[in-house]
Amino acid sequence: MKLPPFVATLRAMNRPLLAAAVALSLLAPSPAEAQRKFALSMFHFNVQYVVGGLRGFPNGKVVEAFDFNNDQVEDLIITESFEPVLDLYAKHPSWQVTLEMQAYMVEVLRRRHPRVLSKLKAMYDAGQVEIVSFHWSDQLFLAYPKVAMERSRELMLREWKASGIGPSRVVFCQEGQFGLGMIPLAKLWGREVLVLAKNLFRYQHQSAYETAPPLYQRDGVDILLMGRGFKTDKVEVTWTFADDGELLATGDLPPYAGALFVKNPQALADYEAKLVALEQQGFTISNIANFVDWSKKQGVKQEPLPDVLDGTWQPGSTDSMFRWMGASGLSDVINRAEQDNTITSGNVRTLQIVQAAEKVAAHAVKAGWASKGAHDAELRQCWRDALLAQVSDTTGVNPIANEVAYGLDHAAAARACAEGIIKTYAGRWSFDVQWLRVDLADGSVLGSNVAAPPAPTATPAKPASSPFADDARFTLDAGDRDPQLTWEAFGDDRVRLTIEIQPSKKGWRTVEVSFPLDLDAFYVTPGLRDDQVGKYPFSSFELEKPRITLPLSNGLVGIGKDTWLIKQTNSVHIGAIFEPSQEKRTVRFRDETVPPLETVKWTFWIVRGDEQAALAAARRINITPVVSVRVRDAAQVLTEDDDGGCAVGAAKGAAPGPSALWLLLALGALLVARRRR
Repeated sequence: MKLPPFVATLRAMNRPLLAAAVALSLLAPSPAEAQRKFALSMFHFNVQYVVGGLRGFPNGKVVEAFDFNNDQVEDLIITESFEPVLDLYAKHPSWQVTLEMQAYMVEVLRRRHPRVLSKLKAMYDAGQVEIVSFHWSDQLFLAYPKVAMERSRELMLREWKASGIGPSRVVFCQEGQFGLGMIPLAKLWGREVLVLAKNLFRYQHQSAYETAPPLYQRDGVDILLMGRGFKTDKVEVTWTFADDGELLATGDLPPYAGALFVKNPQALADYEAKLVALEQQGFTISNIANFVDWSKKQGVKQEPLPDVLDGTWQPGSTDSMFRWMGASGLSDVINRAEQDNTITSGNVRTLQIVQAAEKVAAHAVKAGWASKGAHDAELRQCWRDALLAQVSDTTGVNPIANEVAYGLDHAAAARACAEGIIKTYAGRWSFDVQWLRVDLADGSVLGSNVAAPPAPTATPAKPASSPFADDARFTLDAGDRDPQLTWEAFGDDRVRLTIEIQPSKKGWRTVEVSFPLDLDAFYVTPGLRDDQVGKYPFSSFELEKPRITLPLSNGLVGIGKDTWLIKQTNSVHIGAIFEPSQEKRTVRFRDETVPPLETVKWTFWIVRGDEQAALAAARRINITPVVSVRVRDAAQVLTEDDDGGCAVGAAKGAAPGPSALWLLLALGALLVARRRR
């Protein structure tokens, strides 16, 4: 087969030798220079930028300028923004570039753009491209249990093997997600350098940012602040690009621009000229891993990283993680389609049913009903849909109607996939069995004619009074929607609060509940840990704004001495809003995207006891519950007290669209809303 000229040229250069030469040139001492200069980049590419496609955007009518389905938008991202960046760097073989992308994007390259993948692989083999990837789909992974990330990695590894390329030891993620819970997984998976967006660090440690060292260290990994240039007597660093990779080659236009999203030769030429000028000034156009290696060898200052709470890379404009977990975006003002809690709590239920299918499949093998691996392909498909449903753009920054529907539809597909596996074996217990009860903690599966007990405790429920009856900080605001609060005690140490909110007569979409907070620290579990409670004193942070929103992936937060609040994440999974500077503190849960025509049911637990008791309760409620699957009559899934909750399907309850003027304003806003600078 005749190779493309581009690939043939690189292969002729002896790729291993070229890669070694580049690395050695960076690490070798340079006696003639008192200071070393590095120009770094981070091109964050996201082929899931507009999941669901643009067809029908912005006003529901199909117009030529936006007549692109999901795959066509992905193709535009590859041809109009990704490939031009590869071609630019290919003209300068001595330049290195850091490209971050999800493995799903590599899959799109392999299946539909093999020519572009060939270019990428040639540059990767030559040591010119550093590929950064930590997940298969661009999930909002800090919001979900660790098992989702583990399955994401399994799919990612399969794709790297199929494509013949792989990620570096550098970690940067979708939306710049960063949290301390990432560090143990990074170390376990051989990743040694975590990149932390400067805006996230500055939001939590405002003054410390000005004197931040070039490199931090935490629990055995190196931490680099992305986008922060600095200069010492040993080294000078400038960032040539640290943003959505789609924006460079198109002159700052995102894929929401539809037909206008095309390669801009002048923008590429300007960036090339900028790098040429830096090279002439003595800067090495380097990747991140080689810069970190050089820095450590030279003894560049490296301090312990202070505590950093779960967040994303532009917390000032997204109100920490609130835009993904409760806040209504600008496009929602236009189309009223956003459904944050419907999606996030639905994704939790989806994870639980897919895990139940895994347990049932394993039970079938052990019982001799199925051969080993009989359901592996089906389970991979279940997980693919579940992880696609978790893509961050389904709930923020400004999701359009297609993106919301994409999340709901993939969650529904994952649940249907899992239920199909489970129902295969329903008759093995009895043809009269109506329910299978799957314990995610120990993997046991039981047939039953009733669902699982209504709570993760053997103690019967008794009517109870509110533990916050005398505290004015406990509030509920549901607008014109009629709320009903039910308090139930389960023994002496556990109270359940069920909030059932009726549909709105006036289109009201905001519901907020506030709980007293009588502590001087964040007592929360970092995302991806599940099994640990961290104590992070309020005094350790200097927030740019007076509040911060955390995802609480296991639902747990300390609110008083030996008193804990747990949101039941399969019913309410929106961000926890803290305002540490308040004299009378609260932790609030606010959803501005509630479908107005639906009844909403939120469940919270108040647990009294020590940290380990609270953590065990949170795990049983949210991480390893007993999942009840209706296998006769209705296709219904219950998890512990969950009675099915909101439907996982197409978006409902949207109001009529606004005027054309508002639509044009929304389009303009979407074209700039994703900038990270």
